[in-house]
Amino acid sequence: MQDANTYIHLTPASTTVNAKIGPGALHTVSINEVGTSIVTMYDGVDGSGTIIAKLDPGEKRTYIYDVGFTVGLSVVVGAGAGTLDATVSFR
Repeated sequence: MQDANTYIHLTPASTTVNAKIGPGALHTVSINEVGTSIVTMYDGVDGSGTIIAKLDPGEKRTYIYDVGFTVGLSVVVGAGAGTLDATVSFR
């Protein structure tokens, strides 16, 4: 499927994940199990760049963004994430 989104799965062991390098679009972030640490999505690599969103994963839900990024998509899970389980989908 060419038009399908790609995803990454986040756990408390995830710290900085470079999901994609280059232009794309952040589609959704689904909180599957609540956590205790902020999850930050950047238009950049290596956990830096312009912040796209910051989430407090205190409840199970899906956030829809459908926003573009130009440099890349980097996701940072803060320390002490507890039982966090999340899925980030993007193109």
